[in-house]
Amino acid sequence: MELKEAIEFLKNYVKESAVPGQMHISPDLVNSEDLPKFNEAMELTNNSVLKGELTRAELVKQLGL
Repeated sequence: MELKEAIEFLKNYVKESAVPGQMHISPDLVNSEDLPKFNEAMELTNNSVLKGELTRAELVKQLGL
């Protein structure tokens, strides 16, 4: 999985929090069939930030958080 693909996949699981206007990734939205891909995408994006391939702020912006 490529970083861009992982980000696009994770966008499907972004939802508004109980606080209006605050967004987050919700694992509750992931069905069991997509769980392995969800975990892979989360790991890939996290590792990309840790490696410095993009900043946390860039990732948050790309995810729409």
